[in-house]
Amino acid sequence: ALFLNGALVASEQACAVPPCGAILYPGSSEGACAARTPMTIGTYVDRQTGSQFPHVGAIKTTRVFSRPLPPADVALLFALHAHALPLTPLPTNDYWTQLPSSGDTFGTDASPTISSTIASDASQVMGLYGLFALSGTYRCRFTYGAVSVPSGDPTVRVSAVAGSLPEGFGDTLVCPVGAWSGGYKAAVVSVERWDESVSKWGVLWQKVCMDAACGYLPPASRASTSWWMTPVGGTRRLHPALRGARVRHAFIVQSSVYQFNAASEGFDAVYSFPAGGGGMGAG
Repeated sequence: ALFLNGALVASEQACAVPPCGAILYPGSSEGACAARTPMTIGTYVDRQTGSQFPHVGAIKTTRVFSRPLPPADVALLFALHAHALPLTPLPTNDYWTQLPSSGDTFGTDASPTISSTIASDASQVMGLYGLFALSGTYRCRFTYGAVSVPSGDPTVRVSAVAGSLPEGFGDTLVCPVGAWSGGYKAAVVSVERWDESVSKWGVLWQKVCMDAACGYLPPASRASTSWWMTPVGGTRRLHPALRGARVRHAFIVQSSVYQFNAASEGFDAVYSFPAGGGGMGAG
């Protein structure tokens, strides 16, 4: 069944004789040798060919129920949560994305381009890939608990291989990380965009990639030890406490190792870490 704004707009029988059971496809109609593929939200994975077909559009939140919902329940749920839908409006063009870490300089496939900086060093910059309006106003934000620090004014760049970008858009947002006063923490990264129509900052959507080239793992490749998975019996499922695809940036506090000097009855610094300074690649 398909509901729009809490109202039923289309429906189709899922099988000839209900109850229909587990949601699996392809089914027996495609041959006895057809691989049975579990339903995934956001992409279709064909185990016979290895092909993946991502959803075209955007999914804000998802809930899975163990029972069919009558139309009255759907309408009630919509009424309860409809107020939250406009808080992060769906963008028509710009977005940012997370890509697997593979380095700490621009030009790599990693997004963010660095995963950690020294907390006291305000000279570092972090690159994020996506689609950003050249005329837009953006900023990155780093949040851990009650500590939430916006970045300096970022710049939008067009990479050398961005010949297919829409006119007026860049593919890299370069954010000054700035100093961090929250101590040794792994802060959550978000991107905000200034909305001139309401004169306030809004959260820019993160486009989650559903292709193997940018880190998506089909169910058969997922390890039960992954931080985003939890074992349930003999199966592996997404951890129910997770919300979205969080991207974290580690702020490193410089420390030193001291050795007691008996002659001076004091302590001598013998090693300081992290050595040097500047951005550190993801590891």
